Amino acid sequence: HIFWFYSVRPLGDSPMLVTTIILLYFMVKLEKEKNVMWGVLSGITFLSLILTKKQAVIYVFALLIYYILFKRKEMFKNKSVLISWVIPAGSMALAHLLGKIFFGTWLITVYRLFFHFRGMPFGLEALGMLKWIFTWYLIPFVILGILFVIFYKKKEYYFGLVLFFFNWLFFEINVDNTQDRYMLPLLSIALILAVFSIEEIAYYFSLVFPKKARLTIKRLFVLSVVILICFN
Repeated sequence: HIFWFYSVRPLGDSPMLVTTIILLYFMVKLEKEKNVMWGVLSGITFLSLILTKKQAVIYVFALLIYYILFKRKEMFKNKSVLISWVIPAGSMALAHLLGKIFFGTWLITVYRLFFHFRGMPFGLEALGMLKWIFTWYLIPFVILGILFVIFYKKKEYYFGLVLFFFNWLFFEINVDNTQDRYMLPLLSIALILAVFSIEEIAYYFSLVFPKKARLTIKRLFVLSVVILICFN
């Protein structure tokens, strides 16, 4: 409902959510195939997110943190991975330089928020927004999805986790008066995690039934959960 509400208004939050889904798809493909094409598409998508809304500059910080934590060698030695972060990071550095030369100021001022800590006096204000965006029907599956990713070591979803927690912590610590639309892009990550957990639960649930009926039971289980979430 929040997505529909903001979709009919001239705001960048809903387009940012959709573009984030596309970005996550490209990043998963990049992790699986290590193809230059996916590196280029990922880098361009980061730029399109920044052009959609400047809030997305924190995505590039999340990307660099993700690579430093999990791909320190690959981020320089693997061409596809190198391209995926050089395109957005290099473009942002160039924008800063040109802004300083021609306008006497930095173009992307959102960086200043990293040093203000304006959200600290308000407690878990950003976290409180998530229950309105995700709903209580989706939250358990998101939590299970996070646990499954960590337990199974599903590396293709690691970037999504880093982006999720970095984005949330940024607004929790550095932004006061956090609105639900600021957190809306996190719904894209939550949906992917929820789908992953639902598929895993459906698989284990289907093992109780005879082998011939397992695929049907799995599909019915997934369909039932999706209907429960969508209509509540």
